[in-house]
Amino acid sequence: MLDRRFFERTDTKHNKASLLESYKAVYTRSTMVLFSRKTRTPLAALTIKADDVGCLSMLTGRPSPKDSSDPHFQGMLNMPNQAFTFTISNLSDKGLINFNVLHTPHRVSTVDPGPSYGINEVNELRVNESYTIEADQRNNRKMILRGKTKTVVDPETLREKEVALTVDETETKTKGEGLYFYLSVVPDASCKALVEKYSEGTIWKVAPGFVRVLTRPPPPMPRRQLFYGSLPVEVPEWRSSARGSGNEIASQ
Repeated sequence: MLDRRFFERTDTKHNKASLLESYKAVYTRSTMVLFSRKTRTPLAALTIKADDVGCLSMLTGRPSPKDSSDPHFQGMLNMPNQAFTFTISNLSDKGLINFNVLHTPHRVSTVDPGPSYGINEVNELRVNESYTIEADQRNNRKMILRGKTKTVVDPETLREKEVALTVDETETKTKGEGLYFYLSVVPDASCKALVEKYSEGTIWKVAPGFVRVLTRPPPPMPRRQLFYGSLPVEVPEWRSSARGSGNEIASQ
C-alpha cells in the first residue's frame, strides 16, 4: 500500500490473477505521475508542497521550448518567498527505483550523482515508498521559491515599484532565468518486470489519481493428512501416496 500521507486508496477490486487499486493524490493539484506509455502503468510521482499550510501549491504543464522535446512543468505557489519541499514516490510494487531531482541537467549513470548534480541525498526508493526532500544537499538549507519581478512606474505616485512578472513575461523576457529542476528516474536493472514497463517509454502527467494493477500470488497448495498409526502427518497434496506399502511417499 502507498504512503497515506500522499495517496488515498479509494477502491479495490479483486479478480483471479490480480488486484486493482484506485488511488487519489492527497495533493491533487501539485502531484505529477510518471506513467508507462503503452500500458499506462503508474511508476513514480513527484509532489511539490509549500511549508506554509496557508500557501497553495500547483503543478501545471507548459509548452516545451522550440529547442527541446522534453516535457516541461511549472511549479507555482500563491505566496512569494515560500519554503517548499519535493516528495518523490515509487508507485511500483515490483522493485527499487533511483529517483533524482537535479539542479543541473545530467544523464545519471551512477547510484548517487552527489551534490554536483542532485539536490536529494536519499534517492533509492523501495516498493511503495515515498521520501520528502526537506533541503538541498548542497547547503542543507530550505529551498525557497522567489517570484521574478520587474520595475515599473506607478502612474498615481510616479514612483518606481516592483511587480511580479506574468508567466508569459517570465518565459520570453527572462529566458534562462528562474529556478529549474530536472528529473531522473531509473528502475533497478535486476527487476525485469519493472524494466519492461520503463522500456515501453514513459510520460509525465499532472494526474489527480491513477489505478495500479497488482499481481496476486497464487493460493497456497492444499494440504491433507496421512495417518501413521495414531499421529497425523501433514504433506502437500502433490506428494501423494505411491504404489507399494502405506509408508512410502512419492516425491517430485
